[in-house]
Amino acid sequence: MIPYNTDEFVFVSAKQGYLDVIELVKAAESYIASHQHQLAIDLYRTWLDNTQSPLAYAIYFNLGVLLQNIGDYSGAEQAYRQAVALNPDFAPAHINLATLFAHQNQSVAQNTPPVHLVDSQSQNPLVTVIIPTFNRPELLKDAVQSVIAQTYPHWEIIVVNDAGEEVIDCLAQFSVWSQQIYYVRHEKNRGLSAARNTGLKLAKGDIICFLDDDDRFLNKHLEIIIAAFNEATTGFVYTEARYVQEILDNGKRINISYSEPYKGIEYDRDRLLVKNYIPVNTWAIKHSLVLQVGPFDETLTALEDWEFLLRLTALAKPHRISFTTVEVRLRPNNHQDHMSARERERLSLIYRAIYSKHPALSREVQAARDNLFREAGLELITA
Repeated sequence: MIPYNTDEFVFVSAKQGYLDVIELVKAAESYIASHQHQLAIDLYRTWLDNTQSPLAYAIYFNLGVLLQNIGDYSGAEQAYRQAVALNPDFAPAHINLATLFAHQNQSVAQNTPPVHLVDSQSQNPLVTVIIPTFNRPELLKDAVQSVIAQTYPHWEIIVVNDAGEEVIDCLAQFSVWSQQIYYVRHEKNRGLSAARNTGLKLAKGDIICFLDDDDRFLNKHLEIIIAAFNEATTGFVYTEARYVQEILDNGKRINISYSEPYKGIEYDRDRLLVKNYIPVNTWAIKHSLVLQVGPFDETLTALEDWEFLLRLTALAKPHRISFTTVEVRLRPNNHQDHMSARERERLSLIYRAIYSKHPALSREVQAARDNLFREAGLELITA
């Protein structure tokens, strides 16, 4: 006969189904308190292998916590996934999965050099979608969901939080796609350029896309750009964008109006040297070309995407795709969106810096730049 309360009794009881959940947790906790972590792990697994208890999800969760605490992140992820599979509404498992992703990807961001999967001959290359975010968790969910809803399945998302409101709870609901969603958080606010550059350092895809946290891809966006790359010879393609004026009413997005101001306009380098008309969310760039262009300019506090685009198009003429696949969402009277009031005051200086870096090569371009400044009531550019 096995003496009561020995290790053998506990394990036999677990295997035969005699150990209830409370006794199980108490026994495991006693092992953990005495630093016998492997015994606690084995006990949990033995019980789980031999039970049909409706509370099994809670024990998988406890197992995940234990494994995470001792650094077995792969095992912890599997345990949390089992908990979610048994009880999809069990929020702690979702939250811990998201926390696990944050920990793993912070480590990657700090310790891993840039990694790049070059697979330019593949018909199904991996697409990296970089989403910088700052204090807009509810809008971020819509952006992430728009990538998940893509008809093209070979993607990864890198969410870069620029020291804003924590979004782990927001991302927890997407734990089913945890193998494709990565999260990293800046300790200090460094600006949009730095957030995108962090994403580029972590990107593994052969094709790079960008998505602002308040905007959306329509569900065939990636499918359409991949088809274009399979036919085009350039390393840069872009699509059309729909601009949506919206208001937020108690967190609900209400569409007010739609427009496509740049629809049908062919690529024109001279036009681009005056003002940007190709939204960053519409771009798709081969990773090898991004490495040639270099990072976003972190000295610019606005219009950094346009400056990057000018360098990009100096190296490769883009291919315009005549399909609308992106929504750019605009909200009136919201200075946090797009450009702050302070940046508007500095708009003249920012334009001058970009114009200086990318000079006009014709009188027509210079005249168009001067006219832009007149219409905006800004200080004229001197040749």
